[in-house]
Amino acid sequence: MTAGYVDPNALNIAHGDLSKRKKVQERASLQRFSIGLNNTTNSIKQSIRWQRVKWDLVKLYPNIIFDKNNNPNRSPTPEEVALAYKNDLSDYAFVMFLPTYSATGKLAPPDSNYNVSGGPFVFPDHKFGIKFDHQHGIVEMIWKANQYRHYKLLTSPYLL
Repeated sequence: MTAGYVDPNALNIAHGDLSKRKKVQERASLQRFSIGLNNTTNSIKQSIRWQRVKWDLVKLYPNIIFDKNNNPNRSPTPEEVALAYKNDLSDYAFVMFLPTYSATGKLAPPDSNYNVSGGPFVFPDHKFGIKFDHQHGIVEMIWKANQYRHYKLLTSPYLL
């Protein structure tokens, strides 16, 4: 490359890196808002609480209004859930639930006596759900996303 000349391939690489960096920042922001400490305990090691992911609600249901505290004014209707499911273009879905400390982002080891609480992850057509209360370890799941409706229920303080 000579001075004054910009290689188009270099621009594509730089743009790709910027895109990757933005995805990483978005995921970090999502993680920060989706995982939080339980305010009823005094120790970071005593309890970790999973909170609802507001980002997903905004992306999936853009017509739901959020108040100044980022709480939705209503739950999505079955039609909105079906539409969001229909627009999911991925063949497979993968999810990993793992307890981390929100202050450091580090994994919480099983011997730290953490306690995960929150709404279950459900497959409503099969009347099947997974509660993560008192789970100790990493949970990974993969399934055909375009064949099974799925979502995470809100934790009880957020139910509308």
